[in-house]
Amino acid sequence: MGWLRRLWIRLRLLVLRRGGGAVGALYCPECAALLRQGEKPPPHEVCPRCEGKWASLQASWYPYEKGEGREQQRHPCPRCSKTMRTGSFIGKKFTADHCAPCGGYWFSRIDWVSFILG
Repeated sequence: MGWLRRLWIRLRLLVLRRGGGAVGALYCPECAALLRQGEKPPPHEVCPRCEGKWASLQASWYPYEKGEGREQQRHPCPRCSKTMRTGSFIGKKFTADHCAPCGGYWFSRIDWVSFILG
């Protein structure tokens, strides 16, 4: 994702959170769409546009190791807007973005399927 697209998404999220959006609503870090509640466990929110998923998971249940390098910092957190870091779950082949302050994870559509299937 280019720097201009990341800037546009951050600005859109800022406007939505400062009065243009619903109070307490979560917005997609990839396309800034309003997230809706997922239907199946584990509890999560779904982006209707890109089908990404936001989940607040117990860190002790899912051992996670951070990726290396500046390129690994990708998306703003849907909950607190801090930059999430990309990494992978120990022993798994897929990646997810993790927000350390919130403890939440952002999954792409493909990575969510891999996470659910184990």
